Amino acid sequence: MVLPWLVWNLATFGTIEQASTRARPMVLWQLQTGDATPRFAEASNAALSYLVDDWLGDLGWSPLLALGAMIVALWAWRRFGFQKGQTRRLLLLAVLLLGSGTLLAAFHSGVRLLAREYYFEWVRMAVGILVAAAVAGLVSAMASTATPESRTARLHRANLCLCLLTGATTLLASAATVQYLRDPPFGWQMSMVEAGRWLEEHTDPNERIVSFNSGLIGYFSQRPVINLDGVVNNASLAALEERQLARYICDSGAKWYVDFDPVVLEEYRPFLGGDEPRLNLDRVTTIRGDGADRYGRSELEVFRLSCGPP
Repeated sequence: MVLPWLVWNLATFGTIEQASTRARPMVLWQLQTGDATPRFAEASNAALSYLVDDWLGDLGWSPLLALGAMIVALWAWRRFGFQKGQTRRLLLLAVLLLGSGTLLAAFHSGVRLLAREYYFEWVRMAVGILVAAAVAGLVSAMASTATPESRTARLHRANLCLCLLTGATTLLASAATVQYLRDPPFGWQMSMVEAGRWLEEHTDPNERIVSFNSGLIGYFSQRPVINLDGVVNNASLAALEERQLARYICDSGAKWYVDFDPVVLEEYRPFLGGDEPRLNLDRVTTIRGDGADRYGRSELEVFRLSCGPP
């Protein structure tokens, strides 16, 4: 699935690695350990910690549901002696998904010091495949043990049960989607939207703005917003790696700084540079948005930015 993307990366950039993958983890590792480069043992311990916390906490339903589906599928396989190669291949595919998905989630959780829900999407796929394998095997076993007269009736009942199950699952998924849209997990992004609108109204079109959270702010402000966390800006990534972020900010010619502060700048303080220009920030306004907190708050600060001697 990912091979064409990796080949394209290799042909275009000379490497399969996305450079920005280390941007945020580098900062997190600096905060956690005092070293921006994760070591294997530390990454492994972090992966184990995040997997245990999230699998048994907020994301716990996913692995438990997968484990339950696997037990039911294997029980049905042994109980009814599924002989068809298609059912066995489905079970093998589900097991491979669970195994490879666990390694992928562990890698991301350990290196990025973060476990997000979409790291576990493979669990839902594996559950679907396991259920399909179990149902296919059960229906096949029911048909093979029935008399010719009752086989059609059994298959009709099985199809009716499948239709009812599918309908109930669809309704539950639709209800979950509606609830998700009513209470999205990234509620603080509304603050970014409002900050972008404020900048569009109160700044000149050619004035540059810097922000670590630049995406929504840049889109809604219609202003040139320079990304500072290095995720979508290789120049700022290089400045982070060289620990010259303050000089990069001053050389950018930006007049505004917008972000969740003073929290974010404190996180990145080790990367600003000890002998670099001093950032002078004069607060202009605070954007108060509804929704979940980020960095312990849901407010963005808008600052006038200037640079002074170290």
